[in-house]
Order: sequence, then structure tokens, then C-alpha cells
Amino acid sequence: MGPEASFYYRVRPKLVAIPNSIWFPRAAFTTIDLIGSINGKTVALEFKATVKAKRSLRQKHMLDKVLKTGGYASFVYPENWQEVFEDLKGLGVVNRESAI
Repeated sequence: MGPEASFYYRVRPKLVAIPNSIWFPRAAFTTIDLIGSINGKTVALEFKATVKAKRSLRQKHMLDKVLKTGGYASFVYPENWQEVFEDLKGLGVVNRESAI
């Protein structure tokens, strides 16, 4: 194990222990199609060709973790795209009066 990996494995438990945090290991990026942030809110999207497409347990688990830490997560398919897009646009609105 190289120095970078050794450092990563040494600090990872401390990161995981932070309340209301979520950390995606590199391997996790292969299970969720798009991970981002809108106004500081984590967004995780898993795209599917149709509403009937298979959803893996790992995908469900990762999206649930994002939701449980206060983020926005969704399976996205043509049938719900407009609703998801409207939700995401709503996250992009900033109330300037309350912004620090």
C-alpha cells in the first residue's frame, strides 16, 4: 500500500464519524450516475431508461444515504424527469435576504 492509500485509510474513519456527512469512495462512483451539489446540498441522480428498469440494491442504498444526510437523491427516468428537474431548479434558488 502506497503513502496516499495509507493516509486515506487512516483518516477515513474520522470523516465517516462526522454527523450528517456522506462520503463516496471512488468505487461508488460506478453505481451512481451523477453526484453534485446545488447551493451546498448534495445531489445524487441515477438515470434509468424507463420507470421499469432494474434498480440495484447498492444504488438504492447509496441514494438512501444521501437522503438521510439531508441531500437530494432520485432515480431519474423519462417519466419523472420534469418533476426532478423542477425540484433541482428549486434547489438553485437562493433567498438573498437570508444568505450570509
